[in-house]
Amino acid sequence: MTILNEPSTQQFNDYGNQISREELKKWIQWDIASFYKQKGIRLVIIDQSKLIVGTIGLHYQAQSKGVTVSFELASNARGQGYVQEALKATQSSKELNWLNEQDWYAKIHIANVASQKIMEKLKFTRYLKRGNYIYYRSIANS
Repeated sequence: MTILNEPSTQQFNDYGNQISREELKKWIQWDIASFYKQKGIRLVIIDQSKLIVGTIGLHYQAQSKGVTVSFELASNARGQGYVQEALKATQSSKELNWLNEQDWYAKIHIANVASQKIMEKLKFTRYLKRGNYIYYRSIANS
């Protein structure tokens, strides 16, 4: 919850300024339900000390027939390659092949240059700019 309420995380996410404990519980329940339906998963990112420093969400979106990628990272863990490493591992995971058979999409705030660079390093391509967001796509099996 601390990561989600950091001002530097909030400025780029679309869930509002403060997330309450109740909202977080609902979010976790939705993630669990999505996993059981094989429609999504939220994974934690841990550092060398086994501390949780962030999360990655992967959720199937019927309208795009693909997987939406989201991530949050503690400010003190940024710039160390955690998100890139975690996304690479997820993309190559045999256990998550039901997600990897889909195109992946990400919506990145135009001011979030660090996340844009992550998408580009992972070979996501920009396909749309709308309002304050840039949309990225990674084609399945490419």
